[in-house]
Amino acid sequence: MKCFMCSKNIPAGKQRFLKGKFFDGDPCVKAYEAKAKNGASSKKNVCEFC
Repeated sequence: MKCFMCSKNIPAGKQRFLKGKFFDGDPCVKAYEAKAKNGASSKKNVCEFC
């Protein structure tokens, strides 16, 4: 599984599933929100470290 933002592999159990809400402290969140506003899918795998 790869991070939607940085494309690094995400270890099992470390992914965050974003379904229209965002997790505080997730390093990919701001960039994810910017992409989501541009029509990206509301469900992407985002790593907890970038």
